[in-house]
Amino acid sequence: MTHHPAIKNVTFTPDAKPGLTREQTQEREIVRSILTGIVSEGYVFSIFDGGEWVVRRSSDIETGLKAMFSTDGDEISVRTPAGERVGTINLIYGNAPWEVVQDHTDNDEIKACLAGATAMSDRMEAAAG
Repeated sequence: MTHHPAIKNVTFTPDAKPGLTREQTQEREIVRSILTGIVSEGYVFSIFDGGEWVVRRSSDIETGLKAMFSTDGDEISVRTPAGERVGTINLIYGNAPWEVVQDHTDNDEIKACLAGATAMSDRMEAAAG
């Protein structure tokens, strides 16, 4: 993360894109952390945008990120590579970045997938005061 000296109050991060607010960029960082956690735990993900499955059983984080954020929220379905259901993570965009995870399956597997994102969210919320 670097600060641009000519622009105040803007932090550039790997997910920063022109036209995005700081909150939108933070939201994307949390979502990247979620997908990274899923893949790191050895699972694959599918993404439902509220109308269709835009990604099916993938472990490609960049593909997942490109397919997300086109609606007010996405549902991430988490499965084993063999197709066994692990759980779901529901995301809602546009609130405080640390509130992006609206709901999730309450089991140890999904909690492990979310551990990094949860820690990141907690740090962002604490920094916001």
